[in-house]
Amino acid sequence: MNRMNRDSIPATVTVLTKNSGKTLARALESVREFDQIIVCDGGSTDDTLSIARAAGALVITQDSKFLQDGKIFDYGGVRNQTLDAAQHNWI
Repeated sequence: MNRMNRDSIPATVTVLTKNSGKTLARALESVREFDQIIVCDGGSTDDTLSIARAAGALVITQDSKFLQDGKIFDYGGVRNQTLDAAQHNWI
């Protein structure tokens, strides 16, 4: 979500998640001043996605071609997903 206003930092923050509900709200609060927050999720079954959306984050799904047995084996591939979705040159 692009929340650009005068006070926001014109950069994108990316966060990789999977069942991060216990810590995600606090993590997203710490970057709330950035213009764009992207959460790239690996199949959460807890409240991770609702927390991310409530914080105004753009939620994308980790591509299964970068996962093996539900875990990231190609970190660069997943990271590049977030770079492709970013609206800013600064990440």
